[in-house]
Amino acid sequence: MGLMLAALRSISLQDRNVRQGHWKKYMGGLLQIKWWVSSALEPLAASGGIGQGVRLRGGSTMILSRLRWTGPKGFLSPSSWERPDIISLHASGKECLLGAEEMNSLGKRGVLLVNTARGELIDDRALCACLKEGKIGYAALDVFAEEPYTGPLCAMKNVILTPHIGSYALESRLLMEETAISNLLRGLRQAGVL
Repeated sequence: MGLMLAALRSISLQDRNVRQGHWKKYMGGLLQIKWWVSSALEPLAASGGIGQGVRLRGGSTMILSRLRWTGPKGFLSPSSWERPDIISLHASGKECLLGAEEMNSLGKRGVLLVNTARGELIDDRALCACLKEGKIGYAALDVFAEEPYTGPLCAMKNVILTPHIGSYALESRLLMEETAISNLLRGLRQAGVL
């Protein structure tokens, strides 16, 4: 959600401009009126906690097209692909879901693409081309096929790049550790060890 908001309002770019002495404003968009799709499975609960969290926090203000992911070629139905303003990826796997064909078949120009799932889900070259021509208006990426990322997206102004920090919050890390310990103890009890 943070990357969506930052991209919709060009926050990173506007921050850099102010620091460099350029007082230039970029018109942004309102999250509450955007149509968006998620690569989460149908129903969204199948995508796990992250996909659910995005829906729970945004479900009252955004319209989510429910999708059935059947693999790279069956990722989106044509009807759900015509309307989105925002595409947020919450899928696992290493197969490319968004290549040149999928991005060029978007029904709208200027779509915001957010990927906090897996870097391999997006074809970087196709994304660069679509960003240059405006098919994709903005991309916000926290994951990359090769990390640390040093590719051509680094030179583009309409991209937010973060170093795989989706779960890099103290509270999140503590919760992950507590969950791991809880799962270990449950498993040991079930095995009769404790």
